[in-house]
Amino acid sequence: KLEFDEIDAPQFGLRLSNEGGEWVDICFDRIKREFRVDRRESGAVDFNDRFPSVTVAPMSAADEQSLTIIIDRASVECFTDVAAASNLVFPTECYNRVELYTTTGSVMVKAEVDCGK
Repeated sequence: KLEFDEIDAPQFGLRLSNEGGEWVDICFDRIKREFRVDRRESGAVDFNDRFPSVTVAPMSAADEQSLTIIIDRASVECFTDVAAASNLVFPTECYNRVELYTTTGSVMVKAEVDCGK
């Protein structure tokens, strides 16, 4: 679970990736007031023209944002205060990197991690 506070960035989020260059981008866009999950480069996506996609949902208007992420071998599920996004993914290897980012500005992040088996 991530809590974003003291937000001074127009866009911020995190990217899950692996050493094969595959990734899923999870982004809060304060300008468009939307939350996005981009799986276009998540791994095997070429089996259907509509599979590589970006899921878009409304974003809370609150000054703070929260995000709960559940990741397993074939899915990335994201829950915010006002939306949920569940995406199938087929990476060729497990995502083993997490990168937090802002486009500009800064964000305070508090994280709670549960690596349950």
